[in-house]
Amino acid sequence: MTVYRAGSRMIRYQTVSCYTASPRVTPLLLSLQRVSVAHNTFCNEFGLLAQSKSSTVNVSSSHRAYATRPASRPKAHTGRITTSPRGRKPKAAAIVTAETAETGPLPAIKSKSKAKSPSKKPKAKLEAKAKAKAKPKVKAKKAAPKRKVRARKPLTEEGIGAAAAKEKRKHVKELRILALSPPKLRPATAYTIINQELAKEQHALSSKESSQKYRHLIPEELEHYNHIAHQNKGANQQAYHAWIQSLTPDEIRKANNARNQLTRLGVKGYSRNLKDERQVKRPVQAHSFFLKDRFNSGDMHGMALPDATRLITREWRELDQADKQKYYDSQAQSQARYAQEVKDTYHRTADLSAITPAQAATAPAA
Repeated sequence: MTVYRAGSRMIRYQTVSCYTASPRVTPLLLSLQRVSVAHNTFCNEFGLLAQSKSSTVNVSSSHRAYATRPASRPKAHTGRITTSPRGRKPKAAAIVTAETAETGPLPAIKSKSKAKSPSKKPKAKLEAKAKAKAKPKVKAKKAAPKRKVRARKPLTEEGIGAAAAKEKRKHVKELRILALSPPKLRPATAYTIINQELAKEQHALSSKESSQKYRHLIPEELEHYNHIAHQNKGANQQAYHAWIQSLTPDEIRKANNARNQLTRLGVKGYSRNLKDERQVKRPVQAHSFFLKDRFNSGDMHGMALPDATRLITREWRELDQADKQKYYDSQAQSQARYAQEVKDTYHRTADLSAITPAQAATAPAA
C-alpha cells in the first residue's frame, strides 16, 4: 500500500500486482491504475512528497481478493523518492509476476497529448536557405550626381595684366629665396657710426643733422670714430668669410644667378654678387685673348675705351686665320680647364653649348 499525505488529509490506495482473467477484476485494476497516475500528477504539481513503504503488497483484508493465487513477496523498499518532471505524466511501472507471465502485461494507458514529431525538411530547401543567409543581397549604390562645370569667362586685358603681375611676384619671391642674404654688417665708416648713434638718441633723424655733426668733429673725435670703423671692418670681413664658407660652391653659384635675374627684373638690392674664391671662372674666348694682347701692347694709350675697342674688333676681322690660330689654342685650353673645374667643384658636367667652340681643328695649317 502507498500512502500520500496532503495536509490533514490522507489518501490511500492499493496497487494490485496481479489479476485474474475474471471479467470483474480487469476493470477494477484499470481504474486503480488511472487513479494512481492522476494522483501522481496532482502531487507533482503541488510539490507533495510521496513516501512509499512497499512497492507491491497484497489486497487489504477488508476487501475480497479475487486472485486465485497468493501475491508474490514484495521487494524491499529502497527509500528513494521518485519524482517526475513537472508537467509530464509518469508512466506506470509494469510489475511482472507469475500471474502476469501467464495472462500477459497490463494494457498501456495512452496519453491524450501526442508529441509532434519534427517534420523533416528536404535538403534542397535547407541548402537554399543557408545560401540566402550567407550571401546577403548588396544594394546597388546610387551614382553621385555630377557637378556642373561652369565655363570660364575669357580674360580681359586687365585680367591678363593682373595674372602676369601675379606670376611675376611669385617668380621674384622664389628668386629672393635663392639669392640668399648675407649677415648684417657693422658700420664701417665714421659717418655711418655717427648716423647710427644719432638714430638711437632720436627716433626721427635727418641726414642733414648727421652731416653737420660729422663736419664739426674735432681731430680726437674723428680719430676715435675712424678707429671703431676700422675694427668693424675687420669683424665684417671675418663674419662674411665664415658665412661664405658655410655654403657650398653650387649654392653660391645659384645665388649669383638669381641675383642677376633680379637685377634684370628691376629689383633693387641684389646688384652685387656674392664673392667666393671657389667659384669657377668662365672660359676665355679667342677674341678676348687678342683684345688683351692689343691693350697690353700700348698702342691704344690715350684713346677712349669705345674707340679702342672698335679699332681692335676691326683688326680681328682683318686678321689672317694663321695668325688667329694661337688665340684659338688658348681658347681650347681655357675650355678644358673650365670643364675640369666644374666637374671637381660642382660635381656635374659643364655645358659648353653656349660657348663659341674653338676653331683650331678647322683652321688651316700654317
